[in-house]
Amino acid sequence: MLDERFHITKKKKEAFYTATMVNQAADGFFFKVHYLSGELKMEGYYADETMLQPNGVFTFYHKNGQIESMGEYADGSKFGIWQRFDSTGTVRTNKIYTSQQMMDAITAE
Repeated sequence: MLDERFHITKKKKEAFYTATMVNQAADGFFFKVHYLSGELKMEGYYADETMLQPNGVFTFYHKNGQIESMGEYADGSKFGIWQRFDSTGTVRTNKIYTSQQMMDAITAE
């Protein structure tokens, strides 16, 4: 079972969506995920057809269609600068994510 962020969760916090693979390219599988009511929830690239390894550019949407966040996944983890917005489209503070390799290099010095 998955929660609203597509992480494995317990039954009480599960969420339901429909996922459609839009196309397959050399760099992965492009999926769109919709709320059961039809609104677009997310679109982005996965390295695998089973949607277990996000890898590439992703956009998440509020239920009203406004963009919630945009950024990139690298090897299954958020990476780089993620732009975030509230449900009215107002810009929120960006979040910056670093890879584990980068963190290991920083702490090794």
